[in-house]
Amino acid sequence: MNNIVSTETAIRLRDAGFPQPEFEFGQLWESESGRNLAFVGTAQFVLLKQQYHLKEIVFRPTAGDILRAIYNHFASMPGFSVDIRLSPTENGFYVDVFEALPFDTRNKVWEFHENAAEAAALAWLKTREK
Repeated sequence: MNNIVSTETAIRLRDAGFPQPEFEFGQLWESESGRNLAFVGTAQFVLLKQQYHLKEIVFRPTAGDILRAIYNHFASMPGFSVDIRLSPTENGFYVDVFEALPFDTRNKVWEFHENAAEAAALAWLKTREK
C-alpha cells in the first residue's frame, strides 16, 4: 500500500488535527492497535465499527487526500496562492509546496519519503509547525 500512510502516521496526523472525514466508500480505516482494518463498504468495516468506538479507529489517508488538505490549508489564506507537487524519483517521492508570489515563488515545504502518502503526510505535518 504505497499510496496510504501507515497506522502510526495516521495517528500522528489525526492527533495533529488532520480531518477525520465522514465515511465514504473505499476509504481505509483501522483500529489504533493496527490489528483490524477495513475499507468502507465492506462487511469487515461493519464489524470494525461494531467492535470499536469511533475514537478508537483512525482514517488512513492516501497521498491525494493529504495533498488536498494541504491545498485547502493554504487556499484559505487571503491573497495566498500555492503550488503543490508530488514528484517520483528513483528512491521515492518528494513533495514541494511553493508559495506563489507576484513575481517569484518561495518554497514553503519540502519532504521526501519512499512512500508517496508518507511524503505528503510529512509535508502536511510541517505546514502545522509554528
